[in-house]
Amino acid sequence: MLVLGFTAAAERFAAEIVQGGDIPATREDDGLHILIETVHWMDYLVTWNFGHINDADMKSRIQKTDVVYACPVIC
Repeated sequence: MLVLGFTAAAERFAAEIVQGGDIPATREDDGLHILIETVHWMDYLVTWNFGHINDADMKSRIQKTDVVYACPVIC
């Protein structure tokens, strides 16, 4: 099992997507879920969360959030 560490970069980028309105402020943990995977250069993020992560509209907004990191494929 791979355990990914919490990083300052993940926290900063999660705050950006919440402030940008891509993820509701009440669901900042969803943003952290995505960005922890992203800053660790994971290829895929597998989730059952169809409300704020694995939603077609949400995925397109999240994938355009940051140009430094490539957002993992959300499935």
